[in-house]
Amino acid sequence: MKNMARERARITLQISAALVHRLQEAADLRGMTLKHFLVETALTEANRLARRSAATRDAPQDAAVLSEPADDPH
Repeated sequence: MKNMARERARITLQISAALVHRLQEAADLRGMTLKHFLVETALTEANRLARRSAATRDAPQDAAVLSEPADDPH
């Protein structure tokens, strides 16, 4: 079995120079390289979304209750 951590893939982006500048500024504020900033930020968001999705998937009855209108207290 291949070790997934050792496999590599490349992502190529073409974005505006203004966006590169903005992202570089944010990376600088964090004391990170642009590459590290992009990976860490994207991974943090991906993990957040995965946890949120898992919570909804694991408790569909809870999601249904939360989507129903509350009883009128009057």
